[in-house]
Amino acid sequence: MNHSINLSLVANPTQIENEWDILTELFEAGLEKFYLRRPNLRLRKYEECLNNIPERFWERVVLHEHFTIMYDYPFKEIHLKTKERKAFQNKERYKKLVKEAHRANIKCSTSVHNFSELKDLDGTIDSIWVSPVFDSISNPSHKADFDWILGLKNYTSKSKVVAIGGIHENNIGALNRQSFYEAALLGSIWKRPKSAIENFKLMQKSCKQGTQSL
Repeated sequence: MNHSINLSLVANPTQIENEWDILTELFEAGLEKFYLRRPNLRLRKYEECLNNIPERFWERVVLHEHFTIMYDYPFKEIHLKTKERKAFQNKERYKKLVKEAHRANIKCSTSVHNFSELKDLDGTIDSIWVSPVFDSISNPSHKADFDWILGLKNYTSKSKVVAIGGIHENNIGALNRQSFYEAALLGSIWKRPKSAIENFKLMQKSCKQGTQSL
């Protein structure tokens, strides 16, 4: 598949010094999407995080928590974590939430950790995170036990597939060769925040070079 993979960024679980200034620079450098994943924050604190982002970039933010504010900001996507999705499925609330979001032109994504889950959910939601694609940078104990690149080689998905886990400038080019629509970055950006912009631009360059070499 000859395409340039889209780059997105997941928030570090805990706040980082100058985080919002770095994020603004990344948006200005071409970051297309930011997943505001900040577990365990109360709504007021979560909205404080959102308000630290310049309003002109709010459309690029994906809501990860507190879906009650889904219509209060110009969100274009919400993300259902695995635990939430499974709880919703038991109560028939998962499909209802997706339908409600779609009526407001808001896309939905979720996460899976094995191929069976991917096949079960494929086509029921707009995009699906598969992880970890490589050994995690932010969480060294989170190993890539399944070869997603090989597993997706002959698989045509209905939902857009998002790669996450261990992605950096030296391996991101491999994702261009399979049916990945998006690469979600985390540790490769936040582990060295002073080099975040430089590392992001390196990955942009790697994506373009990977496409040209196909």
